[in-house]
Amino acid sequence: MTQTIISRQNQSMPVPMVNLVECEQVVAILDSIASPAIVDRALRSADISRKVFKAAPGFLPYRIEAVVLESVARSVGVHYLGAQVAMSFDYSAYGFYAGYVLGAQNLGSALMRGRSALSLTHPGSDIVLRKSGNHLVVGRTSNINTIVGHRHLDEGAIFMIGNVIRHFLGPNYRPAWIEITGNDPRSVSFLEELICAPVRTGAPMPA
Repeated sequence: MTQTIISRQNQSMPVPMVNLVECEQVVAILDSIASPAIVDRALRSADISRKVFKAAPGFLPYRIEAVVLESVARSVGVHYLGAQVAMSFDYSAYGFYAGYVLGAQNLGSALMRGRSALSLTHPGSDIVLRKSGNHLVVGRTSNINTIVGHRHLDEGAIFMIGNVIRHFLGPNYRPAWIEITGNDPRSVSFLEELICAPVRTGAPMPA
């Protein structure tokens, strides 16, 4: 069984990590989408078990979550599984981090808070802000683009970013466009229909 990892293995090249709180909720959502048996098989493919989630607060390499999602997606034939999981994810599960971000006075402050404190939930990842014309593009880099299954986490991140933005701008907010790392037409059509915004493919990170 893979042990939880709390420290960075290399200060210059930190291993992207994910909080066990997120992993546990993702596994619970996968249980409802697929079945516990399918999810158990996916966990074994990533060399972990459910016992990991009973450990003290800590982290797992982010790639493990990607491997589990990819395994379940192939088993149930759901191409956009990461987006489906993210739509059911309870952002408040992040505890202090969620309260800190959503407790900001405005969206700008929330984005800066989220960026500065992301190491509490995803060490090795970053929130990236850039200007594009009159728009502010909000992205998230995870540095696992070479891992099979990273697409699920990338597409899920779009919904997580959107949840924070809608908290401040209201439920009817729609982005001018979204950016995804891949170029699969199934993801494009699904995301365009669900988010009601055009999709730009081949981006370096979800945004």
